[in-house]
Amino acid sequence: MANLIPDVWIDYLIGDEDEFFKNDRFLSHGKNVSAFVENDFINFAYKGGRPGITKNFNTNGTTQLPVFLRTDVPDKVQLDDYSTDQMVIPFKDMQLLPYDKKMSMMEDARMALIAEIAKEGMWKIGAVNSAKTPVLTTASTNTNGADGYEQLIRADFIRLRKALDAAYPGKANMTYWAVVDVDAYWDLITNDSILNAQWGYMLQAGKVFALNELPVVNIAGFNLYADNRTPWYTNVTTKLAYGATITPGTHLKSAIFYADQESFFNALGSTELFDQNRHPGMQADLASFRTRAFVGPFGQTTANYKHVAAILRTVNA
Repeated sequence: MANLIPDVWIDYLIGDEDEFFKNDRFLSHGKNVSAFVENDFINFAYKGGRPGITKNFNTNGTTQLPVFLRTDVPDKVQLDDYSTDQMVIPFKDMQLLPYDKKMSMMEDARMALIAEIAKEGMWKIGAVNSAKTPVLTTASTNTNGADGYEQLIRADFIRLRKALDAAYPGKANMTYWAVVDVDAYWDLITNDSILNAQWGYMLQAGKVFALNELPVVNIAGFNLYADNRTPWYTNVTTKLAYGATITPGTHLKSAIFYADQESFFNALGSTELFDQNRHPGMQADLASFRTRAFVGPFGQTTANYKHVAAILRTVNA
């Protein structure tokens, strides 16, 4: 694009790293580790166990305290590449339009980049069933929803809360986040008297809701919000690969659960601008961006995939 200064336009696309992630409710709950990115890798190590404690120790001249050597587990994550489409601005548009088309297209590119990174990140943190990452399914006695799946009810959240508290007894008082699809959200608001009352109170109090975001409500120790980007499953141990073809009525919808700043991390690496000014065939300016980023669970080590859970909405019986 004419007169593009790479550093200026890259800064406009990305801006402040913390602010970039705050553009999306889900991304704002991840721990930003961009400061630890080196050569588009995040390098870190998981701490080993803690030393033991001996009470009232007193040597007899030969006895010694037990020896402790902590063994840390190294890990690293490579950032992914996200490339925008080629953006074309005809010379005529730059001369005749009553608005700055370059700035408008940059804003579109920014929001598209955030949306794609967030969608993939939410899919990545969807749990598969294990001792530390419980996955439950809705009960067959739940009411059938209009979308073809069993509705979520308060009892489902209580069952999952008990499973998380059993897995992490030291965090029994912590508030987790819960993400449900929009159909499940409205069924809960409509049919759960407590949630319905919360909604009514917020409306009566004149609470201002964020643009394009349904309000957060609380259920069984979970801050609950709606987002249709939650992953799909075939069963409690098999999550569809990101980008796989979804078959509604066969594959299972999910509600996912995570802990703020403890379940996943965000990172931004380098961004490059590719541009060609005054293309002779198009009589236009062209540009695309390539940004390196990662959103997902803390590292690749299975033992550190923690503080996440899911409830699968099964198909209407």
